[in-house]
Amino acid sequence: LVCMVWRDSEGEVQLSQQNYVEHCLRENSMVDLESRRTLPVLEEQIPPEDRSSPDYEPSKKLCQKYIGQLMWLTTRTRPDIAAVLGILASSMVLVPTRVLECLRGLWAFMKFTKHSCIGTFLPSGVPQPLALHIYTDASYGCGGNRGRTGVALFLRQENTGLECLVQWCSRKQGAVATSAPEAELGALAEGASIGIFLHRVLVSSSVVVSPSPVQKIIETSDSAVSLRQVAGSTCAAMRSKPFALKLSYLRD
Repeated sequence: LVCMVWRDSEGEVQLSQQNYVEHCLRENSMVDLESRRTLPVLEEQIPPEDRSSPDYEPSKKLCQKYIGQLMWLTTRTRPDIAAVLGILASSMVLVPTRVLECLRGLWAFMKFTKHSCIGTFLPSGVPQPLALHIYTDASYGCGGNRGRTGVALFLRQENTGLECLVQWCSRKQGAVATSAPEAELGALAEGASIGIFLHRVLVSSSVVVSPSPVQKIIETSDSAVSLRQVAGSTCAAMRSKPFALKLSYLRD
């Protein structure tokens, strides 16, 4: 139930959890659920539900069950649902009835995409050089609150361009950004922190041979303003101290 592994015609390793998706659909009595092509969307500004409502506790318990099952999927082979699942998990206690509806929609999407797999290659036997590429993005002020960070880390074979997704996350930021560039800087800092740690793990495992993380880590952002701030020499543009510290961390 954990993961199916096989090689495609070109020798790339494919990972899938189709069996586990089908198991969960049976366990949740969703075998006859109509599948859907799109992910559900939850507005984060919905007012909290009445906790004395008779539907509140049963809905919350079902949400906890479904989110636990989906977390098992998204942390292993399904990065495509990480952002939506993170939003639903953070809203579960406030609006469980609405979240439960969206979770059923998410299971309908999982039913439609149960054959999806994630591709990778075996590090052993792959010629050097390898590099760790980090892509970050952020949403600013989701629902009038903290922003959300998204990070994807790829291990890439530089001479052929072959790459595989090795780690990913989507989570709320720890501090409230006062501008979109600050939110993007928060994502850049988190991506750098994860990337340096993962690079050390890869080096210790003899997967990436490099004397310094600087030589092998490449980080990319779509925020030109944030990149200019990192390349600058002052933190005066930062309105809040947490993000000024993140900017200094990135420069170091």
